[in-house]
Amino acid sequence: MTNIVLIIQLFLLLISSAGLFSLWLIHRRSPSKISRLLCLIFLLLELNQLRFIVVTLLPADLLATRSVMTLQAGIAIGVIFAVYIILASLLDLLESGTVLRNGILAAVAVLVQSVRVLVAFTPVEIDPLYSYVLSLFLISAYIFWAGYVFRRKVDAAVSSGLRILLQRLGSLTMFFAPVSFAVYSLGYLLQLNFSLSLDSVLLVLWSSVTIQLLLEYLNRVGSIPGFIGERADAAQSYGLSPRESEVLPLVLKGLNNREIGETLYISYTTARTHVSHIFEKVGVKSRVELISRLLND
Repeated sequence: MTNIVLIIQLFLLLISSAGLFSLWLIHRRSPSKISRLLCLIFLLLELNQLRFIVVTLLPADLLATRSVMTLQAGIAIGVIFAVYIILASLLDLLESGTVLRNGILAAVAVLVQSVRVLVAFTPVEIDPLYSYVLSLFLISAYIFWAGYVFRRKVDAAVSSGLRILLQRLGSLTMFFAPVSFAVYSLGYLLQLNFSLSLDSVLLVLWSSVTIQLLLEYLNRVGSIPGFIGERADAAQSYGLSPRESEVLPLVLKGLNNREIGETLYISYTTARTHVSHIFEKVGVKSRVELISRLLND
């Protein structure tokens, strides 16, 4: 049974690692403070999964020692603290700087989550109804609210690609919060021993979204015939900037400004500006004239 759990954990770790790498590529493509904070959250959750694997590999008699239990609790609380602080910072950005409210909510979430960890690692009997389950409820409410902010309150200044990513992550988080509360609460009250953390399931779902979004981008750009050659020729002939050289093949493919923004993870306004600059440098006034000019050249 232990081997099966370990194989599943390694498989989940592989998917989440691919998700982290995809998110990093998205961040490199459209760098922002929001995408950087998302990368940090992914990384910390990834480290938490590594902790689960290490615990699975350690012998049972070693895990039962007080020093190892204390170390595990310390690491878990440290990861929790960092994740919620980063999440509070991210919510501040998305909600236009409501620092005090997000800070208080994050502090409460850290405290109740710490209670959950201490209950899990402490052999003393504690009434689960007033500690573990209540903590889970407060944590789930906070996570649900965070998902709602991701889903609904994304600043218009965020690039189109990043906005889509945040909305999809928010939808998954809003669904995960009540489900995880129900499963964890029933499992604890019925004294069920979970071999896998539901948090790892959420990380895998988040990772699948980032991988899918990256593949959508790669498929769109990679499907353009002669993309590299056209970009190089246009940049050399008309003095286009690197970003304008990326926009040009998408214009030739027939994408509108909104679709260009989603493909390159930039805002609609930025895409429109790049297209206008291309028109000016090539000396045309419309997309039809642009295509005709380039075909003649």
